[in-house]
Amino acid sequence: MNLKHFVISFFLLLPFVACADKYDVKGVYQGQAAQGMAIYGDYAYILNNTGYCRVFDLKLGQIVQEYKLASYGKSNHANCASFGVEFYNNNTVPVFYVSECSSPYSRCFVENLEEGKSQLVQTIQAVENGKPKLINDWIIDNKGKYLYAFIRLGSKDTEGKIRHSIIKYRLPKLAEGKSVQLSESDIHEQFEVSFMNMSQGGAIKGRHLYLPVGLQNTVDGKRMDAERAIIIIDLKKHKIKKIIDLNNVIFDEPEDVDFYKGNLLLYCGQNGGLWTISPKNK
Repeated sequence: MNLKHFVISFFLLLPFVACADKYDVKGVYQGQAAQGMAIYGDYAYILNNTGYCRVFDLKLGQIVQEYKLASYGKSNHANCASFGVEFYNNNTVPVFYVSECSSPYSRCFVENLEEGKSQLVQTIQAVENGKPKLINDWIIDNKGKYLYAFIRLGSKDTEGKIRHSIIKYRLPKLAEGKSVQLSESDIHEQFEVSFMNMSQGGAIKGRHLYLPVGLQNTVDGKRMDAERAIIIIDLKKHKIKKIIDLNNVIFDEPEDVDFYKGNLLLYCGQNGGLWTISPKNK
């Protein structure tokens, strides 16, 4: 790991964030773009489009396994990943939730990860008025044991920002079977936030949702949604709490985030890297 440090300033509640240079890991791999990532123990489970999984040992700083998920395929964008709270058949690793993020609707694939292989143990789909609902990302709240759906609505609010919907569903149990539909009756609450940036993955810690957003530096100035940042949403107050500006430090596309030893790790596309983002006043 490179120990060079940077300092990023941003204008909301946190004045500074220290960003250590990356753990070296490729973004684009086997011709597929970087997508979701989740951490369990000392291992980052890194996904590429189609559902190809690489296991990165954070202590050794290297890939130690790689394999296709059971949900592997052209329709699986593998946009976001989270570890759940249940263990399948006494496995030592909890089940792994992967966001399909492909039209016309987006399922959540629940995978049992073992040594060098994966098993699809459940598929979750949201419906509205009996019809499949488009979901961009599925994100687990481990502490509260809820399943959040994140949706880019596309339309704009009165300030011209893109509207996004956040829906808090109950978390289905594995015992409910291999196919589960979540309907309006399974919703605990929902609300909207608005921002211009292109949404990517996400992770929940405590009462906050952390969203990496934006696109690679090569499209800056060409698209309004290209600015790179981490948007922190207060799930209790239903509003954006902080925005960490990454434009001058991260030049590749932010893809997904998760926590490791109290710090936020950001997985990037293109040239890749796992970047440590540590609030000064955490």
